[in-house]
Amino acid sequence: MHRDMKECPHCGHDTYYITSTVSSRSQFHARYDGEDTENGEMYEGLIHENHKWAKWAKCSECGKRLFRVEV
Repeated sequence: MHRDMKECPHCGHDTYYITSTVSSRSQFHARYDGEDTENGEMYEGLIHENHKWAKWAKCSECGKRLFRVEV
């Protein structure tokens, strides 16, 4: 989190994201008729050990760089 920043200086949006690379195997469930199905558990097995964080935080709305991530 960047304590001095309250919003994106480019577009005014109030959230940002930091990309993280993780590894795992997951299952994606689909229906034969094409309707949506529940897949919330597909991310439960993600391996967070030794994952890598991006160097920059970016605005969730406009995608511009906001600040350098301190890991």
